[in-house]
Amino acid sequence: MRKKFLFPACILLLSFGLYFHGVVLAEKAQKHEGHGAQSPAALLTSVDLEIKPSEPKAGKEAELIFSLKDADGKPLKGLTISHERILHAIIISADFSVFAHIHPEDLGAVTPDMLKKAEFKVKYAFPRAGRYMIAVDYALKGSGLSEGFTMDVSGSPVMGSMLKDFSRKQKIGDYEIILKTMPEKIKAGRKTVLSYEIKKDGKKVTDLEPYLGAPMHIAVMMTDFNNFQHTHGEVPGGSKHSSSGHEMHDAPAKFGPIIKASLLFPVKGEYVIFGEIKHKGKVIPIKFMIKAE
Repeated sequence: MRKKFLFPACILLLSFGLYFHGVVLAEKAQKHEGHGAQSPAALLTSVDLEIKPSEPKAGKEAELIFSLKDADGKPLKGLTISHERILHAIIISADFSVFAHIHPEDLGAVTPDMLKKAEFKVKYAFPRAGRYMIAVDYALKGSGLSEGFTMDVSGSPVMGSMLKDFSRKQKIGDYEIILKTMPEKIKAGRKTVLSYEIKKDGKKVTDLEPYLGAPMHIAVMMTDFNNFQHTHGEVPGGSKHSSSGHEMHDAPAKFGPIIKASLLFPVKGEYVIFGEIKHKGKVIPIKFMIKAE
């Protein structure tokens, strides 16, 4: 029997466990309580993941097909757009060298037939052989939900060892990203505020643009491949509101150089924090590693 594992997507928290389903080379996440209330409807949904080919190989494009279902196993109705997309798929490699944030709309418009079947497809070529985490975010009548999987990719090249770097400054081309935290020494189980400062060519960037309806998209995972979170940054002093229990952040047309985010690191350990910001039409990936004591 397939178990249902649901997570509030405003801050998604997953702990990964073992689950195999048919030809799908994927392990389904175990439920872990996140932050924010789940609606009764949210507890009656599930997601199946089918992968084609069933044994994906590094460097070869694969199809990931997500089927969203209600408590009776029928196509889920009442799906709503969240952060400008019907569904968000986040992919992270076990060595943390790979991060992807993709959507069905990347392949074309969402059709009435796709909504009727509640079945959505993305395509991705996993660059290296090894283990990957896949999280899917969606919204039911305005309430954000998520479900997670892990899967293995064969072939070559094979993932290398994870490189550890706890510096708080990062260079990405002409950009410099500075990360500060409050408190400076992060404590597990306590609220932490992340503050990103973005510079380009040594100058503060004040014309950042919203990316998919948010100042910043943020994904966090422990280096032992547990406790995944997905949340969003906000502009200091900006407004935010709640819709059916799903917190949303209003992003002005231009902002910067500071973006902040509130997180809770649930247990002691090392975490990798991926971020995405947008400037002059270009999405800029950001990655930091931190320790929670």
